[in-house]
Amino acid sequence: MGAFFDALLAVAKATAETVAEVVDSVPLHDKKVGLFILNKDQISDIYQVLTPSEMSGKQWQNISAKLEYSVSFDTVIGFVDSTIFHNGKNGYLFTDDAVYYQGILSEPEMIRYKDIKSMKVIGKNKANDSDRSLVFILKDGDQNVWNDSYAVNKTVVCNLINALIALDNPEQAE
Repeated sequence: MGAFFDALLAVAKATAETVAEVVDSVPLHDKKVGLFILNKDQISDIYQVLTPSEMSGKQWQNISAKLEYSVSFDTVIGFVDSTIFHNGKNGYLFTDDAVYYQGILSEPEMIRYKDIKSMKVIGKNKANDSDRSLVFILKDGDQNVWNDSYAVNKTVVCNLINALIALDNPEQAE
């Protein structure tokens, strides 16, 4: 019986090494899109949650025009379209190096992942995560609170952003 388990262990170890090699060979952008896809169904039950390939040209045109930042479509990893008519004028845009937010009656905001020291979700209504707020604590000591995006699961977004930061800085995640 010992030889069987030794052989099984050897196969598992070889498989793990092969999987690790494959994962290491995947471009960082594709890993980030994959993370977005893994979280996509939990981000919102109401809004459109889209990968770059699912975004319409009109949605990209509208969100990139509303943001006051230059964003290349090649860096987009996902978009949460928080408009009723799915026209892309408001929502969260996740890119390789930053998250952007355009609320209904707010100015566009951008936070680079590298500037985030930590994040948390605050609010009294823990049963309804979408009523809560995302708090970004920045490395320079500032805080930025995003609280006007309803129907978005803030805990999932917080965990997604933390995972994106960890992909950029694997030594900090250990």
